Amino acid sequence: MKVQSVLAPLFCAVFMSTQLVHGLDLLAYFDFNDNSDPATALDVSGNAPNAALNGPAAFGANGSGVTGTGADKALSLGTVGNGASAIVPAGTHFDSAVENQAMAVSWWQKIDAIGNTSSFWIHAPTASNNQRGFQAHVPWGDGTIYFDQAGCCGGPLRLTLGGATTVGEWQHFVLQRDAD
Repeated sequence: MKVQSVLAPLFCAVFMSTQLVHGLDLLAYFDFNDNSDPATALDVSGNAPNAALNGPAAFGANGSGVTGTGADKALSLGTVGNGASAIVPAGTHFDSAVENQAMAVSWWQKIDAIGNTSSFWIHAPTASNNQRGFQAHVPWGDGTIYFDQAGCCGGPLRLTLGGATTVGEWQHFVLQRDAD
């Protein structure tokens, strides 16, 4: 997973699941609350490798997360276009999503500026157009949410939605795909 949500300086609670069921089916879960290693976001599910923070990506201060309280932190990615990201190394941790043709990504995002960037990007070597296996611009510079899965950039591979983001407020997003 390559997270490049530089349009959202605060990004919190990314997790992937093969089905809408209990937490044991999570492929990965990043809450960005453990900053004991400032260069690494821990997968608290234990199912995937930890994410490396790149560029100016950093943990926010206590209370910077969606709840605004206590030790709730967020991933701060800074300004649009600065190259900040959190990257989970390649491996077999997402294989069940491919086998089942089902995946969901859910996260909280606070958008402080809109620009041409991605909120998450799960690479798939066999997918077209820059290996877009499961990827979203939330939003792109034109304010439209673009959701690409199994390639890009039209027909059933891309879904779009306009007017669904609000600058300066935390919003919860869920993008999902199933075999149908």
